[in-house]
Amino acid sequence: MKRSPRLLFIRPAAAFRWSRSPSGGTCPYTLTKSEKNGIANYLIHIDQNRSYAELYDNPQITALFGQLIDQLQPDVLHAHCLQDIGAGVLQTAKARGLPVVLSVHDFWWICDRQFMIRVNQRYCGQDPVRIENCRSCAENFSAARTRFDIWRPRPPMPMSLHTPASSP
Repeated sequence: MKRSPRLLFIRPAAAFRWSRSPSGGTCPYTLTKSEKNGIANYLIHIDQNRSYAELYDNPQITALFGQLIDQLQPDVLHAHCLQDIGAGVLQTAKARGLPVVLSVHDFWWICDRQFMIRVNQRYCGQDPVRIENCRSCAENFSAARTRFDIWRPRPPMPMSLHTPASSP
C-alpha cells in the first residue's frame, strides 16, 4: 500500500506543522507541539528581543527546523512568509534533499519595508533593486544594506516558486 506524501508547511502564524510564536512567557527557542483535527502543529517560541539580523537569518530557528525535518521526514516543504523565521530554513531543507515550494506574497526578500512602498506611500518600482536607492526608505540603512548583501549572493532555490502574478 502506497503511503500519502508528508507535507511540511511553514508560515509565521499558528497553522499547519511549523510556525512561529512570540515567546509570551515560554523559553525562547523551544518547540511546542499541538494537534487539531489530526493535523500536528509545531510552534517555535521566538525571542522577542532578537536582533534585526535574526528576523531574516536566525541560526537557532534554522537548527530547530533541521531537527524537525529529521524527526518528521517530510516529502516536501511548502513555505510561506518567512519573516521572523528566516530564509535559513530553505537552505536547511535543500541541504537535506527536501524539495521546497515557496509561496511569496510580498517583497520581503528584497525590500526592508516589505511591500516596496516608499515612506510617501508611492510604489518604489525598482527593477532591479539597487540598495543605494533605499536610503530614504529604510529605517536603518546600514542594517538594510547588510541584509541585502547577505541574501543577494545566495538566494534560496526552491523547487517551485509561486507569486500572486504566477497564480492562475
